[in-house]
Amino acid sequence: MDFLQLTYFQHVARLEHMTKAADELRISQPSLSQSIARLEDELGFPLFDRSGRNIRLNESGKAFLVRVNKAFAELKEGKREGALKAGVVKQSISLGMIHLEAMPDFLGAYLSQADNTQIKVHYGCNNSMTAQLERGDLDLFLCSPLIRQPGMETIALREEEIFLAVPAGHRLAGQREAKLADVAGDPFVALEDGSGLRQACDEFCRLAGFSPDVALEIADPSRLQMLVEAGIGVALIPAMQVKSTDAARCSILRVTDPVCARTIGLTWEKGTLLPESVQQLRSFLIDYFGAAEYRTAN
Repeated sequence: MDFLQLTYFQHVARLEHMTKAADELRISQPSLSQSIARLEDELGFPLFDRSGRNIRLNESGKAFLVRVNKAFAELKEGKREGALKAGVVKQSISLGMIHLEAMPDFLGAYLSQADNTQIKVHYGCNNSMTAQLERGDLDLFLCSPLIRQPGMETIALREEEIFLAVPAGHRLAGQREAKLADVAGDPFVALEDGSGLRQACDEFCRLAGFSPDVALEIADPSRLQMLVEAGIGVALIPAMQVKSTDAARCSILRVTDPVCARTIGLTWEKGTLLPESVQQLRSFLIDYFGAAEYRTAN
């Protein structure tokens, strides 16, 4: 067996779907199926239970996946140690993140007390970041919503309220609070489909009895309020993204029905011995966001 086969196996085990895994890996489905079949031949036992086109990771496959993940983690740590021995003094930490306005503050505070440390920040949605955690490309992921997936350890760090922003001249402008149903017919400015915040906001609207009429989709939540101020539409904006504003440009309202809030969490691969530098960053983030104790989300 080789590393490529094992990487392919990780993808198929996570998705339990050959075609989806092949698309993610950007290879043909027959090639992926053949690679998995060769791996099973070499091992001498099947990794998946198959029923037609459906596949499920079996008990042998689950046990093997744990060892494969640990092997990749050990190789990654060996690379770190080798780099240090070779005189590459900076310890590199890969941190996946959703967009958080406070990022410069907490990473700046951490780096001011951490010697010889480099942090590489990667932005993405839960699905893409979880896949990178499984491959060992990420050490930690600041996520929302919380990740509840086998093989991942997730703790809740902080609840964050989500406010309704309306432009100047809107019928709700100047009010302190509103029901979300009050903007059921308004154009919305929203994050791109697939992001955790977009999924949460769509769910809030569903609870309020409507589907949002999205006039504009963007990737960067820090631009939401600016676009509301330009009069394009209304938006649901997390508290950390809300900026002080002149009432002549925009009003920020608390949503009374439904309750609009999201949970920010921290995720890493379960059962993996994290390097000391990663453990230190994890502890710092837990303290920074005010999590008094580990609250497992799985």
